[in-house]
Amino acid sequence: VLDGRVAFVGGHCIVDGWMCASADRCDDVRDLGVRLEGPAVHAVQAVFAENWIEDSGELFLGDAYFPRLERVGDVAVHVASIKAEGSPPAVKILHHLVICTARKRLWIQNPYFLPDDEAIQALCATARRGVDVRVMVPSAQASDMPMVQHAAHHNFQALLDGGVRIFEYQDCLLHQKVMTVDGVWCAIGSSNFDDRSFETNDEITLGIRDDAMARCLEEIFQRDMQHAVELDAAQWARRGLWHRCKDGFFHVFNELL
Repeated sequence: VLDGRVAFVGGHCIVDGWMCASADRCDDVRDLGVRLEGPAVHAVQAVFAENWIEDSGELFLGDAYFPRLERVGDVAVHVASIKAEGSPPAVKILHHLVICTARKRLWIQNPYFLPDDEAIQALCATARRGVDVRVMVPSAQASDMPMVQHAAHHNFQALLDGGVRIFEYQDCLLHQKVMTVDGVWCAIGSSNFDDRSFETNDEITLGIRDDAMARCLEEIFQRDMQHAVELDAAQWARRGLWHRCKDGFFHVFNELL
């Protein structure tokens, strides 16, 4: 958050190795974020301020931190966040709600995709009622956490059999945490699609109601499909015994990954 007037939200880690010369391609990581202006900036800064108060006891007060902000566009933004101390899982509720309300298409990009049983059932039910449900994750070879991908693989058969299309991005670590719904709504934030992010970590996700933004993210998804392999349910069922063993072993620890 800059001067209480501009906010950046996304999945990026702050590490020199993730800096790229090109906005389109990077050898090690694929990520994106959004730049905010207007009243939504204060909602993002308030999430930061809660953590700052918890650690330092210092309050942010007055116009120096929260200057008056005028509306600068027509995009509606909802800020969902979660703190670990028993607060309602607002980020989880947001993700699960849009699964159930999608009517045409639901596209998800997430590097660590470990939905719980209820989310798996909801994704499959959404696909069965004719919604184009797609999930894109990094391949185990491209991921920085192969054990997480193998834990995720444990659930892929149920998702594929339920009509969910799954793509594994091959080029590098796909790290963006994005959802698009029906070409009119989208979500971007820090949250992985797992219960560790939804219920344990401090996370933030922006829900954005804007056709142009949703279409932009759908176009990014479609471009990324050119560097991804779509999984086939029948072929996945025939994956090797060693692969299955790794999937089952790491899935035992899925709530810790």
